[in-house]
Amino acid sequence: MAIKKAKETVLIIGDKKMIPVLFIQMYKGAVLCYYSSVLVTTSINQANIGDNTEDKLQAGVSLMIFFGIAGVLGAIIAGRLINTFGKRFGINFFTILGVTAALGMPILVSSNVPFVPYSFEGWPYYTEAALWGLADSTLNTSLIGLLVTNT
Repeated sequence: MAIKKAKETVLIIGDKKMIPVLFIQMYKGAVLCYYSSVLVTTSINQANIGDNTEDKLQAGVSLMIFFGIAGVLGAIIAGRLINTFGKRFGINFFTILGVTAALGMPILVSSNVPFVPYSFEGWPYYTEAALWGLADSTLNTSLIGLLVTNT
């Protein structure tokens, strides 16, 4: 039974209908690489926390926590929105969030706002992390909605 399921999975990956999904997954990977390298690194470099490596790591982790929390909440919200309004709405919602997050990062970096971890003064960075989390979860939910069929 398990071998049959594994074979079916491999055959689905090679199907022509899966090619757009592979591009979406590659895009998603690129977005996550961008987020984790640019936002976290830039935030840590603009933080006034000195040269202590442990403090910098904790500041980066605090951003990733916001990314994760927003991702979980975004998946729940996106799932309900997609069930209510349809898959097209979910993809459009992701596009709006993704563009907002992508445009927000250069503005945030060029504004020279210092990142103050564990403080309300760091809200622009935490907001950016939350936007990326929402955009990522909406993409995941939309993608799963495209793949899942009612049988």
